[in-house]
Amino acid sequence: MIPVNKRWLGVIFLITLFACPQTHAQDRTIVLSGTVVTPQKIIKKGWVVIREGRIRRISETAVTEEDAIVINTDDLIFPGFIDLHNHPMYAVFDKWDPKRKFKNRYEWRSLDLYQKEISTPARELQNEDQAYCDLSEFAEVQALIGGTTSYSGFPPPRTQTAYCVSRLAVRKLDQNTGFYLAEPGQERIQNVLGVTPRDLSDVVADEVLRRVTGNELDLVLIHVAEGDAKDLESTLEFSLLRGRSLLGPRTAVIHGVAFTQNDFRNMRSAATALVWSPRSNIELYGSTTDVITAFREGVSIALAPDWAPSGSRNMLAEIQYAAQLNNDQWGGFFSNQQLFEMATSIPARIAHIDDKVGSIQVGLFADLFLLRGDATRPFDSLVRSTPKDVELVLVNGVPIYGEQKLMSAFNVNSEPVTVCRAAKSLNLDVMPNGRLADVQARVSKKMSALNVKLTKLDDCP
Repeated sequence: MIPVNKRWLGVIFLITLFACPQTHAQDRTIVLSGTVVTPQKIIKKGWVVIREGRIRRISETAVTEEDAIVINTDDLIFPGFIDLHNHPMYAVFDKWDPKRKFKNRYEWRSLDLYQKEISTPARELQNEDQAYCDLSEFAEVQALIGGTTSYSGFPPPRTQTAYCVSRLAVRKLDQNTGFYLAEPGQERIQNVLGVTPRDLSDVVADEVLRRVTGNELDLVLIHVAEGDAKDLESTLEFSLLRGRSLLGPRTAVIHGVAFTQNDFRNMRSAATALVWSPRSNIELYGSTTDVITAFREGVSIALAPDWAPSGSRNMLAEIQYAAQLNNDQWGGFFSNQQLFEMATSIPARIAHIDDKVGSIQVGLFADLFLLRGDATRPFDSLVRSTPKDVELVLVNGVPIYGEQKLMSAFNVNSEPVTVCRAAKSLNLDVMPNGRLADVQARVSKKMSALNVKLTKLDDCP
C-alpha cells in the first residue's frame, strides 16, 4: 500500500471543513417530534432540540424555538446504529454463493472462485482515488438507508488526494469521526485483519500493543476464531490472542465462532468485548457464535453485518436477521430491546465513544434516525422494518438522507433516490464523491469490465 501523506490529508480536511460547513452542523436549530427512544424511557410524544450538531434538549411537552426547523412526525426516533464490523470496499458486490460451507475463513479466502469473483475485482476497483471515493460513497449510502451513522472498516486511501475521507456522510470510526477535529487517519480505533501470523506480523502486533499501552488507541478490532467450533485451527486462536497480549479492555474480538465457555469467561475477566455477525457466520460456516453463553458469562456483545458478500447490507438488515434467528432457534432468549442495544449503546461503550453517540441524551451528538412504526412497540417495529420505513437520518445534526418531503424542509442540495421502491433524497453537500447516480454508473462500468455486477443498495425484492 502506498503511504499516506498525513500532512496533506490535514490540509484537505481543513479545506473541506471551511468549504462545506453543512458537513459539521446545521445552521438553524432543529426540533424533531415523535416517539423518542431514550435510555431512561420511551417518550410517546416527545421533542428533541438539536443545535450546533448536538442534542440540546429532550422534552415531553411541545417546544418552541425561534427560527427553528420543526419536523413534527408520528415516527420513532432512534439513535443511529454503530457498525463496528464491516468491510465497506466490498459493499458493491452481490451475495456470494460458493455452494458449500467452510471450516474457517482461511479456506474460502484461498479458493480460486473467491479470488475470481470477489478478491481480484475488489483489488482492481480500488486502484485510484476516484474509485476509492466511489466505493466509499456507495457503502455509506447503503449504510445510511438502514439507519447507520457510524461505521468501521474503511481502509486508508492510497494517496493524499482522496479527499472523501474528510466527508461526514457517515462517521468513519477508523478514519474520520469528526469528534476530535484531528486529521483524517488519526482516530482512536484500529482494525486488525486477524491474529495469526498470516494476518498479523510481529512488527504490526508490537506497534498495535505500543499504541494501546501508550493510550493512543481506545479500541482494537481483531478477527479471531472465525470458523467452525470443531476446527482445530480456529479453536487455537484464543491462545494466540492472549499470547500477543491483546486480550484486554481495549480489544473487541470479531466473530469468536469457535470460542468455548472458558474462552468467554476469560474474555469477561479481561473486559474484552465481542462483535457478533450471525448472518455471515451461518452463510459461510453453518453456525454462529455461542452468544447466549457469552452473554451469560457477562461479555459485552455488539451486533454488526460483516460485509455484503455473505452478511447483511446494513445494520437494519442484520438486526432483523438476528431477531429471526433469536426467535426461531433460541426461543426469544434476547429481547428486541437487547438486540437494539447491541447495535447502539453497547458498541458505543465498547468503542469508548458513548459520551458522544449511541443514545439519545442531552449533550451527545445528534446522530439519529426516524422510523415509521408502532409507538407502543418501538423495538418490535424496528426488527420488522425495511429501509422503506427509514424516514430521516441525521449525522452531527445534519440531515443526510430521508423522505423527500422531510428533506425538503431543510432546503439542502439534494439528489432523489429510490430505495425499496420509495422516493427518498440524499444531501449532496456531504456525499463523498458527488451524485450517487454518477457513482453507480462509474462503478457499474468498471465492474462490468471485470465480469462482475454492481449490487443493489437495498435488500427489497
